[in-house]
Amino acid sequence: MAWRNRIRGITASTAFGIFAQNTGIRVDDNQVFIDPATGFGIAGRGNADTICIGNTVIGFSDPLNGCQDAGGNIVH
Repeated sequence: MAWRNRIRGITASTAFGIFAQNTGIRVDDNQVFIDPATGFGIAGRGNADTICIGNTVIGFSDPLNGCQDAGGNIVH
């Protein structure tokens, strides 16, 4: 489980905020911020393997990728 992480200050042209690449992962209540950039805020293994709930992801070109949106996520 990736839970209650606060990730900010990433400076890169391509970036990953949280990279959850195992089966049965729940990504819950995280805050991931970057100045606008190409990359993934939360990158999961796939909708059947990774569940995203209650996260805030701002500034990524692809805020939620490869995870099931279980609600409460805020992306910009």
